[in-house]
Amino acid sequence: MQEAQTYAALLRRRRDDLLDELAGIEATLRRLEQGRFGVCECCGQAISRDRLMQFPATSWCSACKRDYEQRRGIHHTDDAT
Repeated sequence: MQEAQTYAALLRRRRDDLLDELAGIEATLRRLEQGRFGVCECCGQAISRDRLMQFPATSWCSACKRDYEQRRGIHHTDDAT
């Protein structure tokens, strides 16, 4: 019984992760339709092509994302969305 509950919890977490990813994709499609794709929602500057190729659903440039994470105390070894 415990194993089934653990598995169910993992599946719920995975479902939630996928729903979050889908919401990000839908937001990206809206930005494309509105002509705002590739523009940082924080500073209004262009998001680099390299960043968009790596993280197509990103809405922040690398600098704004890094500044935000530093203020929040979030540290990454890679540049996640």
